[in-house]
Amino acid sequence: MSESQSPEMRSERATAGAAQTGAHDPDESQQAQSPPPLHEVIAKFVRTARFEDLPPEVIEKTKAHIVYLLGRAFSGYYNYETDIARAVLRRLDQGSEGVTVIGEHIRLSPSDAAFANGTMMRALFLDDLLFPGGVHPGVVTLPASLALGQLHRATGRELLMSVVLGYEVLGKLGADVHVWETSQPRRPTMIFGGYGPVTAAGRLLKLNDSQMANAFGYAANLCMGVPEGGQMDHFYGFFSRNGVLAAQLARAGGTPNSRYTLEGNLGLYASFFGSVPAGLPQAVASLGADWDILRAEYKRHHGTGANTVAIELLLALMREHRLKASQIASVRVALPQGSAARKENFTRGPFQTAMAAYSSLPYALARALMDGRVAEEQYTMTEIRNPAALTLASTIEFVFEDRTGRYCRVEVVTRAGQRHVATLDGFMFPFPRSEWRAWLQEDGGRLLGTKAVLAIEQDIADLEHVPDVSRFIARLRPGSHRRQALSTQ
Repeated sequence: MSESQSPEMRSERATAGAAQTGAHDPDESQQAQSPPPLHEVIAKFVRTARFEDLPPEVIEKTKAHIVYLLGRAFSGYYNYETDIARAVLRRLDQGSEGVTVIGEHIRLSPSDAAFANGTMMRALFLDDLLFPGGVHPGVVTLPASLALGQLHRATGRELLMSVVLGYEVLGKLGADVHVWETSQPRRPTMIFGGYGPVTAAGRLLKLNDSQMANAFGYAANLCMGVPEGGQMDHFYGFFSRNGVLAAQLARAGGTPNSRYTLEGNLGLYASFFGSVPAGLPQAVASLGADWDILRAEYKRHHGTGANTVAIELLLALMREHRLKASQIASVRVALPQGSAARKENFTRGPFQTAMAAYSSLPYALARALMDGRVAEEQYTMTEIRNPAALTLASTIEFVFEDRTGRYCRVEVVTRAGQRHVATLDGFMFPFPRSEWRAWLQEDGGRLLGTKAVLAIEQDIADLEHVPDVSRFIARLRPGSHRRQALSTQ
């Protein structure tokens, strides 16, 4: 007998599976009276959302994140994680049937290309962040959008919309959970990361409501897994790869055997956090009402993204008042009460690994005081044992106040008795169009050539008017600009 099954047989299998799961799935009579499962509500939103309803600032912010992440990918091309990925993926070249891998002549399947490109964007740990959930949305979402956008010759509007929706779903699902305050804390992207690429892929594949809901059913199982050995030094490209594959499986008829993968007794939230957040239905209902991509931040400093505001405030005070470490008597940092739960962020050394130092806010602030910046080279095994940095880190004081969100106050007292204070509630690096070209050229120029990078910048700036993004994405391959120019002569 063939192993393939008809839709009817799959339906019977799904019903049987639901019955076996017990209390977390209502029976058929209850389902008729109950609100629809949350992932079905999300699926309908993803299918019906319209580009025409996006505010101009959402469109502009989305373009800026595409530029930012491509710039990070150009830099990440030269990283050791990317070298490891290339060593495997070059053997999987699909020739003309595949899609673009940034900086490479090979073409891969959409899922493999998403893995490769996501790996480059994440390689330097300087991607983007979405608060309050603390998820890294761009490195999981954009690679899926690029891969399927190219394969299906999507319009620029379709590509932009897929990215916006990926950020939106990730943001809403992670907003009401304080992951670092749970009994088993782990990085939020490890839990929610699969929903960004599944959303983007499902939108570009034009899945119907049922298919999209099934894709979300798979997304709950795309998590990175245990945090042991994987808190930092890992391949976030797995999320993009698996998200693309999950959407393709749903399109082909794949059916998870539960309708309650989010809110069920054995669903995503109960499995990771022990209970479903009371505000989750309201968060899902707010999809599209307050676009989360507007809260996404560009991560410009090395160190975990939760430390960004304090680092930037201290550097701003030093620049404004022309301060050096030798002039400063004390530094006091006030943070929201919830920040105290992330104990790894407040360790002062000595550090056994570079990753332990990477999470430490005292160490980052000490390096900012000593060097006027926080940079990659400060996290070598030699530098994290620098006696002067460790001594300085031990003197920085932290207090936790009854605040929420991204609030931070930094107070510096000089040896001359002067007191300088900087406060911020929320944070975002500005990234105007005037900076895009230099950002892309910094490493993109040597990887792709100046003319290609200029064309990429122009394509992104006018992306909502691009009829077919495949040509724009093809520019991310070396030598593509010259070949395209010759083809038009």
